Amino acid sequence: MEAYFEAQREHITHAKALRDQINLEPGTSALWNVPLLLPSEIHMRGSTCSKALLVCEWWLQHAACHDALELMRKNLLICTGLISYKIKYLHGQYDGTQSSQTVNAISAKIRACASQYRASFAVVEKYAKKLDVTLSWIWMAAGVDSGNDGKAMHDSLRIAWCKASARAHRWQEECLLLQEEMRQVPVTLEAQAQEWENHRANEYLSDMSTEMIEGRIAYANRQASLRRTLASYCSSKWANVLVELGSGLGDIRLSESEYVLA
Repeated sequence: MEAYFEAQREHITHAKALRDQINLEPGTSALWNVPLLLPSEIHMRGSTCSKALLVCEWWLQHAACHDALELMRKNLLICTGLISYKIKYLHGQYDGTQSSQTVNAISAKIRACASQYRASFAVVEKYAKKLDVTLSWIWMAAGVDSGNDGKAMHDSLRIAWCKASARAHRWQEECLLLQEEMRQVPVTLEAQAQEWENHRANEYLSDMSTEMIEGRIAYANRQASLRRTLASYCSSKWANVLVELGSGLGDIRLSESEYVLA
């Protein structure tokens, strides 16, 4: 944010004064409430702004409209497909609850896309004439049924499935990494214990007094014992975790020669 504010001050000199004025208003201290003060917002507040910056923002908002509509269309098709699948194949209370939660989550995404589109289109529509930009006819025309909604719905469902599968596989990969870390900890502690034991036969001990030698050997034995105790404690604590990771839906074991992410 600071980098953005610094770049903004270079192009809009009075942006800092406007921001300081806004920061005095209640409820604007939180980071997510800090206004970005885009050129259109500065212009609407009655301050001057470069036309070039307004044109840049216009095209940015124009692209945001396209992205919001495309994402909204995909989510609507996904929602339609899920509802059709629910009506045909899901009849139990558990399945109905799970599918309803999924539909509600997608509906929330649709509403978010609609809000983003309305905000972006308001800027596009307001400044099109002022900036001498011709608004494409497609933004004013009524919707037309392309006749390919069935294929598009299946494509959207495939994309949604691939994304969900990738998220699930990502967590399975995290489980593999966790098992690898659990394997490395006892091995590392045992290697450190052996290193401390090797210090007992260090050639430099011959130049020391008997008391010093006994003290160093006792300290080395103590350090080796601590590390072996810690390794044993970790192995006993993690035994149940490894069993859980290797059982149930989506189980995956580090000992397997080939990993099947499912």
